[in-house]
Amino acid sequence: MKYRYWGALRFFLALLVVLHHFRVIGGPTINSAIGFFLPGTVAVMVFFALSGFIILEAIYSVYSDRPGRFIANRAIRILAPYYPLLIGSIALLSTYLFLSGAPNIEGHVNNVLGWNDLSAENIGSNAFYLWVNGGFPFFHEFRSELLVPFWTVRIEFAFYLVCFAGLCIAKYLMPKSSRPAAIDRVCLAAVIATAFICSYLLIDARPQTWDALYPGIVTFFPLGAAAFLAAERMQAIKFAIPILLVLSVIGFHGSVWSVPWPNFTAQCVLLIGLLAAAYFTRNLEFPAFKAWDVWLGSLSYSLYLTHIIVQIIFKNFIGNGPVVFLAGVIVSLGFAILYQAMTQPLIDRVRDAVRGSPINRSPKAATA
Repeated sequence: MKYRYWGALRFFLALLVVLHHFRVIGGPTINSAIGFFLPGTVAVMVFFALSGFIILEAIYSVYSDRPGRFIANRAIRILAPYYPLLIGSIALLSTYLFLSGAPNIEGHVNNVLGWNDLSAENIGSNAFYLWVNGGFPFFHEFRSELLVPFWTVRIEFAFYLVCFAGLCIAKYLMPKSSRPAAIDRVCLAAVIATAFICSYLLIDARPQTWDALYPGIVTFFPLGAAAFLAAERMQAIKFAIPILLVLSVIGFHGSVWSVPWPNFTAQCVLLIGLLAAAYFTRNLEFPAFKAWDVWLGSLSYSLYLTHIIVQIIFKNFIGNGPVVFLAGVIVSLGFAILYQAMTQPLIDRVRDAVRGSPINRSPKAATA
């Protein structure tokens, strides 16, 4: 599998999310300047487009006949770093509430976290909740995220489940001789079906609610998948890319709700610029930079998962202002590097065992 030099880009996207969340402690000027571009929402959407491209490439290169290994590897990749932080956030929040006697603590957005958020239902939802309006029968009360961002993790894993279902269909319901073509057809059908579903959801989405955010973001998975198919497998699908891009921008507008047009224009320029940068650099090679690129790409997920804990601590106990903002970002980077160093080696070894080859350390292979 060809290595894509997107590690530095992924790190930059994670840094945009950090800046987006930390802007609230930077004072009015920093808050306004960063909020004008809404970089966190833009970055998440580009992340999902990259995921659509990379995961489809991994399916063809590594997992075309191994759906079980695919879903196991992806689960380890995104859930193994998440669950220790979830357990730690539960311990941290409950310890603070117990020792301080305070009824709640301010969350990373305009919300508060208290004892009600530590209910079994909410903890279970933070651990297993996959869908927008549903979940496991008992774990149905999704009150709020705790100290770790889970909504993107569950959307990403839902995308993996769709890919897993497609692999199972190709492997178990199609003749072996026609399986490669069957995977092509399944992927193409998934892209088209997802586009239609997203179109319906975009029309039906309710503004001013979190429900409006999901269809706008989900559209970016088929956009990335279509880009891979057009670049590497089926040039005929190139017609779908402009359509999906338009749907994605429409969804982006629904996701950011009613923002002034100057803000929306700036955000779209940032969004399309980042998508174009990813697409047109997909075949570039910088062998001397590869080790750093792999490390930055791996660090990006740790930074994304860990920064909310730091932001909440700074927001509640340190204060605000430009210096606090800068200090918070630096501490977040340090915490992410430490967490990655503690967890990534073991996760890589387990993933290599599940995958059947040490692809993370292969000189020409990508992380998949």
